This record gives sequence, C-alpha cells and structure tokens, in this order.
Amino acid sequence: MEPKIGIIGRGAIGLLFGSRLADRYGSENVYFIADSGRVERYKSENVTVNGEKKEFTYVEPDSAPEADMLIFAVKNYNLDDALTNAEKACGRDTIVVSFMNGVTSENEIAAALHPYHLLYSTIQGMDATMDGSALTYTTPGNVTIGEKSNKNSETLEKAIRILSGADIETEVPDDIIHSMWSKWMLNCGVNQACAIAECGYEGVQKGGMARLAMLNAMDEARMVANLEGIDITEDEQNQWLELLETLDPEKEPSMRQDTKAGRPTEVECFAGLVKKLGSKHKVGTPMNDNLYTTLTHDHVRSTEY
Repeated sequence: MEPKIGIIGRGAIGLLFGSRLADRYGSENVYFIADSGRVERYKSENVTVNGEKKEFTYVEPDSAPEADMLIFAVKNYNLDDALTNAEKACGRDTIVVSFMNGVTSENEIAAALHPYHLLYSTIQGMDATMDGSALTYTTPGNVTIGEKSNKNSETLEKAIRILSGADIETEVPDDIIHSMWSKWMLNCGVNQACAIAECGYEGVQKGGMARLAMLNAMDEARMVANLEGIDITEDEQNQWLELLETLDPEKEPSMRQDTKAGRPTEVECFAGLVKKLGSKHKVGTPMNDNLYTTLTHDHVRSTEY
C-alpha cells in the first residue's frame, strides 16, 4: 500500500517535493491541504514543474485523510493557519516533518499538534524558483533529517524510505539541530542580501556590496548561534560558501522572490532572531539590525501558501 502524504504549502518547496512524491506514489495519495478558496484557485491553475504540466489532488482541512507523512512547507508567518488546517490530517501514526526555513517551526508544531512522530529537518542545496504557478529548478537539493535525540528510530527509517523512494536525496547528520542552525546561518546571509540588493545568486557569488552584506550577516548569525551552544565553525561557514558557488547564478533565493512579488518576507526568522539573540547575549548585530529595518514593511499578512 502506498503511503498517504499530506502537504501544507504549495510554494517552491512544497511543489518541488510534492511533484516528486506524486510522481512516485500517485497524485491520489499525495495531496495538498488548503482552505476552500485556495483549493478552488489551485484547481484552476496550470501548474508546471520544469515545463511539465502537473496535476495534483487538493483537499480542504475538514476532509483531509489522516496522513502517513505530513509535510509543512509554508512561510513562517503562515504557520499558525497551517497548524489549524493540519489538525485532522495529523494522527497518532503520522510522521510530521517541517521543510520550512529557520530553527523554530518544529517547536511550534510540537506545541500545537503534539505529534507522536516529529522529525527535524532542513532543505539544503536547492535552487527552485516560482513564477506564478510555474516552478523551475536545476538543483533539487536534499532533505537533511533526523530525530531531535540524533538516535536512529523506526520513524526516521520509514521517513527515509518514503522520501528516497521518490528519488529525494536524504542525509542523516550526526547532529540535526546543529545542521538546522548552520543552514539558518547561510539563509541569514544569502536570502537577506539578495533581497536588499535585488539580485539572484550571481550577486552574492561575486565580490561587491551584496556579498559583503551576506558575509557580515552570516558572521553575526554564527556568533549568536555559538552563544546559544551551537558550535558552528568558520570552516563550516566556508563550506556553505563553496556550495553557494554550485547554484545557478540566475536563480533567486526565496526572500528575493518574495520582495520581487511584493510579498511579506521571513525576516523575523532570520534577522529578527539574530537581533533577539544578540539582545539576549548583549552583543551587537549591526548588519542584521540594518537588514531587519530595511526588510520590515507594512504589507498585509500574506495569504499565499
């Protein structure tokens, strides 16, 4: 029997991994959960992934079947609504994973849904870009995943079987919490620098003000992570910069896609958290302070996911 997989969030991440899962397990077994307005809109759209038309199943929260795996792929500012929509799909045996940016969503999911099987994860190395309902990518990246305890478990093994069965590369690190904070450090630099410089990856791959802003923001994020007990090294930071060089220069990180489209950004989970931790530990974070001021705006809260 094929697994039932529920996904909340049909942005770049949700669509990239949702399309792979649906191709493998069938669109009848992989469904996006959304409110009635979004369901109607989604059904009317012509969705493509790298130019190939895709058909998906959409269900409203009250009719969502209990999932074997439940994936959160929304923006951080939409998580509260997503948690409400996920209640019926999250049962005792459901494996819950967050493919969201940042380092806080798992704690919020745990507090709201109390899942018996919550795994921690981060997405690394992907360069997906959304243009309307068209997704393009050259590098699909991988799902770095693990138990909070870093121990092996039946839950983790089952999740890996489901993901790898759909040709989704998975990696189990020695310390998943460390991996999440390390990726967060990268995003504090890349996402925010590209957003304020209005550029794609090329703008931070080469020298200039955008790259300098990225490096300074990453330095501050690494500093506060270290103060929180997450030992991210300078060598590790340099490894991320090497990975950055492999991404398509013409692609854009998610925050730049958001600013270009006039949507709210996830600045709170990047510069906002750096500022908060800097204040907690009484250290300065001038670059992230500036990024926060620049990226904070008065947009109405997004209803897109």
